[in-house]
Amino acid sequence: MRQTNRCALILAGGNSRRMGQDKALLPWGKETLLERAVRFWLQSGRVDRVLVAEGTPGRLSPLPMGAEPVADRVPG
Repeated sequence: MRQTNRCALILAGGNSRRMGQDKALLPWGKETLLERAVRFWLQSGRVDRVLVAEGTPGRLSPLPMGAEPVADRVPG
């Protein structure tokens, strides 16, 4: 694994109680909000890695290209 200095962490593991549906999967033009967020950070040149905390492992599988899953330390 290469050494990295800066990461973007996208929190996508909430319960969506108020919205009633998963915000990460909402359409935003021709992509989802999660795809848009990952693409933004990858193209920004500001980070070396894009991590996605998806709550339940595999819930957003497959993740957008270039994103890496990380586990939430606190469930819910």
